[in-house]
Amino acid sequence: MRQLEELKRGLEALGIKIREYTSYRAYGVRVHAVEWKGTNGIKYTAEQATYATLMYVKSSEIMSAEEAIATTIGDSMKVNYSLDEGAHAPVHNYREDAGTDLRCMEGVKVPAFGSVVIDTGTHVSIPLGYGGLLVSKSGLNIVHELTSTGLIDSGYTGSIKVRVYNLSDKEYVFEPGDKITQIVLVRIATPEWVQVDHVDGGARGDNGYGSTGA
Repeated sequence: MRQLEELKRGLEALGIKIREYTSYRAYGVRVHAVEWKGTNGIKYTAEQATYATLMYVKSSEIMSAEEAIATTIGDSMKVNYSLDEGAHAPVHNYREDAGTDLRCMEGVKVPAFGSVVIDTGTHVSIPLGYGGLLVSKSGLNIVHELTSTGLIDSGYTGSIKVRVYNLSDKEYVFEPGDKITQIVLVRIATPEWVQVDHVDGGARGDNGYGSTGA
C-alpha cells in the first residue's frame, strides 16, 4: 500500500491524473487509464501501465513529465507520422513484430558493392525517452545481401532517410512503395556524463578487442 501511495503522489505531482488503480500480487501497482498533459499541451492517455515502468516516480525522486510520459506509454503507444507527397505509409504487419517497415518513395537502384541514400518521405514524432533504431529487413539482408542501419532521435521530425548497402555483386532495384528498412522504437537512457580520474570495470578491465578470442 505504501508503494501505491508513493506512486499516486508522484503522478499527481507531475499533473498526471489516475482514473483507476488496483493492487496486484505482492509488489507494485497496475495502473489503468492514466491521463496527463505534456508540456506541449497535448493530452495523452495510457490505458495500461505497471508500477514497474514507473518505479522511479517517487515522492522523493520525481521524474520530469516528459520522462513519465515516455515510461507509461507501453503497449498503448500511438506514434504520429506524416507523409510527403508520393510517400507510402509505414507498415506494421503483425502485432508481435518488433519493427515497422518503411518504404521508398521512388524507384531506386543500389549498385553492386555500392550504397545509396533513400528518402522514405516519412516524418515521425518519436516519443521522448525513445529512439527510432533503423534495422535491416531480414529478407533483404539474408536473401539479397542488403543492409541498413541508423538512429532517429525523438527531436527529429524531418523525413527519414536511410543508407542501404549492397554487399552482393548484383545491382538491386527498389520499386516505389517497396520496403527498404524497419524502424524499431527502443527505450533510451539520457544519463549525466561525469568525468572521473579512473573508471572502474569488471573482470575484463582494459583487455581489448579480441581478448576473448576471435
